[in-house]
Amino acid sequence: MALPNIGVDWHKDDEKPEEKGIETNTSKSDAKSPLPKSFFPNFLPKIEFKLDKSKDDNPNLKSRNEQKSNKTKQIIVWFTVIILVGSTIGFFGITFFTGAAAGLPNNAFRVGDYVFYSLEDNTFGTLIKHSGKDIPILFRLDPRYAEGIALEQASVSRILQSQKIYLVLDPNAEDIAKYVVAATEVARITALYGVETITAYTEDSNPVQPNIPIRNCENVNAETGVIKFQLGKTGVTLENGCVLVSGETPDEIILAADKLGYNLVGIAI
Repeated sequence: MALPNIGVDWHKDDEKPEEKGIETNTSKSDAKSPLPKSFFPNFLPKIEFKLDKSKDDNPNLKSRNEQKSNKTKQIIVWFTVIILVGSTIGFFGITFFTGAAAGLPNNAFRVGDYVFYSLEDNTFGTLIKHSGKDIPILFRLDPRYAEGIALEQASVSRILQSQKIYLVLDPNAEDIAKYVVAATEVARITALYGVETITAYTEDSNPVQPNIPIRNCENVNAETGVIKFQLGKTGVTLENGCVLVSGETPDEIILAADKLGYNLVGIAI
């Protein structure tokens, strides 16, 4: 599954060996670092959470609603950028700045054809080859244990075939911030594919946010997909065209979201 060309220039001309299985290597003196030579390029996708606009003939009320809508979108977008930038700095900070030139650094291991890096912030980074360039991507789910989370492959194709995706969550759920993290993990990847991605609630929040649409699985159609984040048996399933990202706890919802993310970028683990 190829990622879209997002115009990343890494100024890099090296390749990673292709090996199967899970390995670790503590040698620092007998191989070439797989990381790009230029630091912090402009690889981050522009992620915009679009919010439905309420119709109102009162210009003053409309102006206030637009201001609230813009503030909500700015908060969500900055939250997303902080997560991605922070993770990327951690990724390069451990592997690039140490200048490990040989073999794999101590924090590296292999899963299938991919080399992963275990980072100090408990995330896991890898490089995805696309059009001769390496794109770094970070996950919270340890790829060595991804097999333990069930995923229906039909859910992946259902998402990639959609022109629009609603990321649906319960705004009144406990630990709502963790639901937002799970949704963000998926949104950054659907954005890479150019799929219009919109946040939505299953019900009104308290206080009500009129500019955030109410959606659920019944809103699925041929062009529109729904990904619902909910409590349940940990895994990713497809029910009547609706993708359910479930976890027995909010933390496991995040891990299930990353399981989906791995498969969306073609890392079938």
